[in-house]
Amino acid sequence: MRIKDFWMDVLRAAAIIGVVMAISHIFEQYVMFFSDMSLMQASVTYLIEAMIAAAAFVWLMFYFTRRVARAWNDRVEVGDGIVVDVPFTYGRAVSYGLIISMLVGLFVGVANTLFVDFMGYDLYRAGQLAYLEEIEELMTAYNKMAGSEAISVDVFEGQIDTLEMGERPSMFMNILAHMTAYMLYGGITSLIVAAIARRKPKAQNISNE
Repeated sequence: MRIKDFWMDVLRAAAIIGVVMAISHIFEQYVMFFSDMSLMQASVTYLIEAMIAAAAFVWLMFYFTRRVARAWNDRVEVGDGIVVDVPFTYGRAVSYGLIISMLVGLFVGVANTLFVDFMGYDLYRAGQLAYLEEIEELMTAYNKMAGSEAISVDVFEGQIDTLEMGERPSMFMNILAHMTAYMLYGGITSLIVAAIARRKPKAQNISNE
């Protein structure tokens, strides 16, 4: 694989991972805000699905990074007929993962926006409010049983007030938020994956041709 093929591989990997993560994200949103599950059932389902999605993301990132590292075959002539193979370095592997993560975030952001539009933003916000209010009630009841404010409910009250008073975020802000989140998440993953998947220079990597 040469540099000219690098971007095609990036787009292909981002599309596959993006579809998987978009389906995962939409499923999570549906379970938490639209399903008829109880809070406990929804929370357990969300947790299990989130763990599976995280494992799938890491595995796919490793698979595609290792795949492009093994296929990498870029050669540079350094002069006097000497040709050097350019290895798939750690930095290149990290960059590869970051670019994919950014594109995955873009894909998930667009998919989430379309999902909310399809379901209806008012219904989506109502589901968020119901979820937060139920958690707030549980925390308040727990504090009463404990006889003290063992768990602060201020954070939930603040989120509820923000949802009730705030306007719907624009599509641009929604996509930007997902891209930022995936670049952070994917960046951390790439630091680990790149160390395993990179292709180190060979001992005899120079030939006179």
